[in-house]
Amino acid sequence: MNNYMKNAIRPIVLATALALSAPAYAGIDNVTALANALTIQGASFNQKKGQLQVFLSGYTGPLQVSSYSDNTIVVFLPPNVAPGSYVLSLGKSADDVNAEDFFLTLGVQGEKGDTGDTGATGPQGATGATGPQGATGAQGTKGDTGATGGQGPQGVKGDTGATGGQGPQGVKGDTGATGGQGPQGVKGDTGATGGQGAQGVKGDTGTTGGQGPQGVKGDTGATGGSGPQGVKGDTGATGAQGPQGDPGVFDPTKGIANQTTRQLGANFNVTGDGTVGGTFTAYVIKPNYDSGWFLVKSDPHSDIPHRSANGDIHLLKDFPGAPSRLMIHQCGALDVNGECTTRIVIAGTAGYHDGSATINPVSVTSDFFHIYLSTVGSWWAWGYWNALTGWGCEGHDCFTAYYRVMAWR
Repeated sequence: MNNYMKNAIRPIVLATALALSAPAYAGIDNVTALANALTIQGASFNQKKGQLQVFLSGYTGPLQVSSYSDNTIVVFLPPNVAPGSYVLSLGKSADDVNAEDFFLTLGVQGEKGDTGDTGATGPQGATGATGPQGATGAQGTKGDTGATGGQGPQGVKGDTGATGGQGPQGVKGDTGATGGQGPQGVKGDTGATGGQGAQGVKGDTGTTGGQGPQGVKGDTGATGGSGPQGVKGDTGATGAQGPQGDPGVFDPTKGIANQTTRQLGANFNVTGDGTVGGTFTAYVIKPNYDSGWFLVKSDPHSDIPHRSANGDIHLLKDFPGAPSRLMIHQCGALDVNGECTTRIVIAGTAGYHDGSATINPVSVTSDFFHIYLSTVGSWWAWGYWNALTGWGCEGHDCFTAYYRVMAWR
């Protein structure tokens, strides 16, 4: 590396990023340089398909990476890189059309020279597209016109103002002669970034630099896609017949037998055609206890049906312990065959209790052997509501009904 580059011990001034294409991978905020390395800062550098590569215009291969993280990448500059303007690209490859580009200038900033002659006025540019109307600011007091200051640093982008009227076409001035190079001026402020210069002649290949330090281990790349299905292998030879196993023991209370007759000792009833993938039909699982229809009067003193000492209807169930599921049906009348001739109210585990109707039972409880239904004499024994007639009992006595209690173990 020449002395011109070795003396660059402070951050080299870098150009403002120009969005040449919509960034598809990451965003570069700024780039700084010290001696033989560049530090790139931004966001979203870690990609699902692996690390991105850093390219410098004028060099075909990617720059060597010293360290890599989601928001910072450090790369080594090529040996003997010449001062000048370059384009730094961050992408998957050198020809990646979606790469993020950043203009930068390498080399020591010279001291400020004398102000050159004003150049000729350029031709009138084409009128740009009209931007959205900005908000009108408050009218300020007109100040005196100050002297033109030097160009300041790039400011934050302001809101788009209203489009002004087009000025008259200026007369094109003659191009002034190029002045001779003046003496070394005092170091000036950082100037605005100039346009990219023409491609220089390719220099001789420099000597290979020494081995750089071990870089930080990068993140694990995304898992690659599944490979294509392999060719099916030949079918292996059939193995020898194994010995006959001992016959199994079937418990009809814990398993479903493959048969067409009812399975005795079981608490379920299913049928099927006996083939793999065949039909399988399940029937209603019968309750472990079914009281059948019995007459109920709301008034506990009527003793219909017989009440306990506490005035509750008590039913002796066929299994020990409290049921896991219980259902009460209510009917207004039965025919000679014991079938309900009115609508059946499905009361669930209790009656209906609110401000407009109160229907027994008040509550349903259970102990180890019994189910208890508590009733109130002033409440209906059955009834239901519809939109046309409201609450009613189909013309029957609302305080007399038939109940059916079903319970499952």
